[in-house]
Amino acid sequence: MTRVERGEMLRIDSTVTDASIHEPTDSTLLGDSMRVLVRLLEQATALAEGVMPINYRNHQRMARNRVRAICYTRGQDKKRRLYRGLIEVTQKKPEVSRRGHPRAIRRPEVATLPGV
Repeated sequence: MTRVERGEMLRIDSTVTDASIHEPTDSTLLGDSMRVLVRLLEQATALAEGVMPINYRNHQRMARNRVRAICYTRGQDKKRRLYRGLIEVTQKKPEVSRRGHPRAIRRPEVATLPGV
């Protein structure tokens, strides 16, 4: 005779395996921040279409190329030069974000981004 359980409690057995996960570096974090800023600016542009122009340049490709160059470059002097260039590129975006912010405050319907 087979006993049927009511199913009020469920037990799960899981197995954990060791996997190599790369630790984030400064350059990859800067590249990720640039990607997120561009995504937010694209959402803001779509939301403010016809109401208020949001002008910015997409420097994401330049940042991504510098991140890759930093990863594959040997020598502290060469990396230092590339890091300075990456920092300059990423610092351009917050200026654009701050510049557009006062305009969005005057129009609260534009200041709210969905999913943020």
